[in-house]
Amino acid sequence: MISQKAAGRYAQALFDAAQEQALCAVIDGELAVFGRELAENSQFCTLLTGRALSIEEKQGLIRAVFGEQVESLTLNFLCLVIDEKRERWLPDIIEAYHQLCIAAQGICQVRLTTPRPADADFQQALAALLAKDYGDKLEFLCDVDPALLGGAVVKIKDQVIDLSLHKQFQMIREEMLK
Repeated sequence: MISQKAAGRYAQALFDAAQEQALCAVIDGELAVFGRELAENSQFCTLLTGRALSIEEKQGLIRAVFGEQVESLTLNFLCLVIDEKRERWLPDIIEAYHQLCIAAQGICQVRLTTPRPADADFQQALAALLAKDYGDKLEFLCDVDPALLGGAVVKIKDQVIDLSLHKQFQMIREEMLK
């Protein structure tokens, strides 16, 4: 919990600096690439978050791998995080920064969980229903959970709408046990 709050502060500081330079979207994209590399390349993640390398070596690694490909603000920020020994917080910082970017654009994220991959028609129909309460700018993050059996679970802002068969079966079971 503490790391998420601190990650939010780091993300906010970067977001403020990026806004001053009109680089919010660019840096969001660069951080997304960096985050994917952390998630998909276990050796890179281990080198960056482990104790095998010194701070200077970690910063050198970041400069060597990303230096020519990212904005100086992104590079300096990543080096600052390493200097402060907060490398383990980078996934949380990246997510918090992305949330700030989409909020600034007026986009509302919708986490949609279904038992099978949701097709575009279903997402469009759901977007039309949700647009009345949440606006037209919706970004869907889709997950698959076969345990739902059918239906869907929609998480938007601080609200959860559980229309899954699993939940309905639970409710029927609870009623029968009363």
